Amino acid sequence: MSTTMKRMIAIIIALIVFLCPFSFAEDKPQPEVFTSGDQKYIVLEDGTACIAYYFGQEEEVVVPENLDGKKVTAIGDYAFFYSDCTVSITIPNSVTSIGDHSFFTYKALKSFIVSPDHPTLEVKDGVLFSKTDKRLIRYPSAITEESYAIPEGTTFIGDYAFYQNDSLTSVTIPDSVTGIGEYAFCQCGSLESLTIPAGVTSIGEGAFDGCEKLDHQKLHDTDDEDDWEEDYDDLLDEIIRIL
Repeated sequence: MSTTMKRMIAIIIALIVFLCPFSFAEDKPQPEVFTSGDQKYIVLEDGTACIAYYFGQEEEVVVPENLDGKKVTAIGDYAFFYSDCTVSITIPNSVTSIGDHSFFTYKALKSFIVSPDHPTLEVKDGVLFSKTDKRLIRYPSAITEESYAIPEGTTFIGDYAFYQNDSLTSVTIPDSVTGIGEYAFCQCGSLESLTIPAGVTSIGEGAFDGCEKLDHQKLHDTDDEDDWEEDYDDLLDEIIRIL
């Protein structure tokens, strides 16, 4: 692991220890952090547990339904920040909330596992989706398929959704998608073919950073390249204005 990565991990862990993955009022004390096995967790206002950081190195990780007698209902931001050996993560029905970038750099990850009757999550071909907002949460980095068609009905490609997948050369995005999150395809070094549907109205910062083989002039679904360039410039200006 590089020195830069180690420093990044140290910073993130330090933040996680003191920050909840959900917003807290400034006048409230920071939540106490507890340790149970390979998990650090906090207790939410409803008495349930939120996993703040997993520091184990198991190949097959099973998120517990309970920690010290408290029902686990959430996985926090960056909770599963780095692992080079975990190949699968099983999420129980009790977990109904997943924070931002929760499975950030799990470079060996091949699949997620959830029950078919999970209330808010579903897995299709190893890929994790949200049932509630039709969002593609995470496409595992170690899936070796060269092409992937995002299921019709998906409306948003989440932040870091395809981050660091080196195998994909082609991704098909359905017309139902209206937004692409920050760094969604970042560091997908083999990606060559991807067309953004005309209905996409937002593209997050760095969505295609590190996609060296991707022709950025041919991303959008339009017959008029000049119109696309103008629309893309307007979109970027709007993103910058909002940020």
